Formats: sequence, C-alpha cells, structure tokens
Amino acid sequence: MVAIELAVRTLISSGCRGIRTRIYSDNKGVVGALRRGCSRGPQQNLILQKIIELLQQYNIWVEPEWVSTNDNTADTPSRVKFPG
Repeated sequence: MVAIELAVRTLISSGCRGIRTRIYSDNKGVVGALRRGCSRGPQQNLILQKIIELLQQYNIWVEPEWVSTNDNTADTPSRVKFPG
C-alpha cells in the first residue's frame, strides 16, 4: 500500500490533476482494498484513507489492476542478484 501512496504522490508532484490512470500491483490484497476503499488491516486502512484524500483533492481517478509478480517490471530492481 505504501508503494501506491508513493505512486500517487509522484503523480501529484509531477503536476497531474484531473486524470484517470491505471496502477498495477502484484499484491491482490492491495488491488482489492483500492477497489473497495477499505482493507482488513488497520495500518493499511490508515494509508488507504490518506491515498483516497489525495485522489479526491487532486481529482485523480485510479484504476487498480493486478499483475503477476513475474510480469511486474517495477520489481526488477529488487530481483537483482549481486555477486558474492
């Protein structure tokens, strides 16, 4: 959920207003929470509420979509194998 908040804040800091965008995540729980507007986890709900406030304030519409972990190009840096 924190990655989604970071993505939304990046959109805002880039000047995005009044847009519709698709956000991909390989976390089905996060995608479901974004679609429902709530999560089972209290910590996630706190972050989600902040995300929703930002989306409303800047008129941004997010379409969350699940993507397989293997197809998630955003995870590439975390998959780097270092020698040693």
